[in-house]
Amino acid sequence: MDVVHPPSPPISRHIPVDVCENIIDHLYSHSDITEQVDCVRALRRCALVCGEWRVRSQVRLFYCVVLHDAEALQTFAAVLDTAPHLRDYVHEVTLVGRTLHTTASPLSPFPIVLYGKLPRLEELWIRRVDDEETWYPIASRLETGAPLLCLPLHPRFPIFLSAFSTVTRLSVSRVTFQRFSDLIKMAISLPQLQDLLCDDVRCLILGPLPTCMKPQSNETRASDLSRSAPNLQFLDTDMHCVNRIISAYGPRLRRLSISLPFFEDHMMDVPEDLITELAVGIDLSPCPTLDFLRILVNSEFVRDGRTAMLQAMLKSWKAEVSLQTVYLVARAEDQLHRQQFTRLLSIIGLVLEKWLLDGTVSSVAAQVSEHDVRRRVSVGIHDRQVWRDWWWKRLEECFPTFARFDALQMDYATPQGSHSKWKNHDLSPSMPPTNSYWGGRASEAKPMNVCDHPCLHFLWIVDVPEVQPP
Repeated sequence: MDVVHPPSPPISRHIPVDVCENIIDHLYSHSDITEQVDCVRALRRCALVCGEWRVRSQVRLFYCVVLHDAEALQTFAAVLDTAPHLRDYVHEVTLVGRTLHTTASPLSPFPIVLYGKLPRLEELWIRRVDDEETWYPIASRLETGAPLLCLPLHPRFPIFLSAFSTVTRLSVSRVTFQRFSDLIKMAISLPQLQDLLCDDVRCLILGPLPTCMKPQSNETRASDLSRSAPNLQFLDTDMHCVNRIISAYGPRLRRLSISLPFFEDHMMDVPEDLITELAVGIDLSPCPTLDFLRILVNSEFVRDGRTAMLQAMLKSWKAEVSLQTVYLVARAEDQLHRQQFTRLLSIIGLVLEKWLLDGTVSSVAAQVSEHDVRRRVSVGIHDRQVWRDWWWKRLEECFPTFARFDALQMDYATPQGSHSKWKNHDLSPSMPPTNSYWGGRASEAKPMNVCDHPCLHFLWIVDVPEVQPP
């Protein structure tokens, strides 16, 4: 007699809500503005799927708001007026587009239009798009507004911006200020600022030292700059501007990120008495508490005496701290072969090895122990796991004294995107991987936290001469 089985229950096509929410949460990028724009488009589509998706998509969509022009700014303000509950969702605002340097710029009216409507705003990103950049939507080319040489900021813009007292990070990229004072006033208007990033920032006029940065007789600084110091990150920003900001925040500056080679804007109007100021490049002598220096490098820095500037900068770094750490990372891996970067590290290693011995307690290197070493070198590497042994051996060759003193660290992580893949990414190492000892200071790096390593979010492409690997 045949056994009759009960019919199988119908297969459920329902996807658990938590799975859907996790998918939606992944439509968020904090590392690249191009990915951020794409994520916004995707989230808008998700919000139209169903009611369950709409709520989660709306939370993510308003967490980081991208505004392309003044019209979008006004529309966003109207949405917040219509649905006030959305105000608490907004934590980041990005102003991006080709209108920032036009009479239709959304930056100047931004703090006025959104006054009192962003109680939880933490990050403000300002990123101008050049006409040559093809990733930006074509529709933006129809935006109106007479072109200008710089950001059109109202004289009282810093006062209006100071109302956003919850902002902890300010990032300005590929923009030009009329005067250096406009840049520093924007920064100091944010009382809770913890991270300041300047990437490819220009000033038409350097001008005299702003009054807000000058020490006052029998008083603290007018702007109270010494009250707290944000983490500073400068990529392709003029050395005059960098030195001024470092000097202002120096007494309490703890973390600094800077790109090599140092940039000098020959188009900026500089007072004659400051033309010879840059003989030593970046001066770190005003920074007694600086204990972490991140350096993003490409091949250009080895030319025209750049290594001498690096040596002079390190020599000026006489911080009164128990440990000084230099963190090295490639500015743009996708423009370099692995062998190119190791050659750069070998050149930098000559400078850092001398800096290490200059900072040891004993004058006899052979007698120095790891407990006497107050200086460390850490190198950030993004690559496939099969290359890990190869990289560690190259670092030991570039920094032999640091390795001997147990003062060398490698932070190793897999590439997070195409921008962090080497040009010869798909090649395999000639040396097979082994279970070799990595030393006490080599580590398996977790994905970089944006608060700890904000500079890695801006690995913009630079021109690097083609060098074939051996």
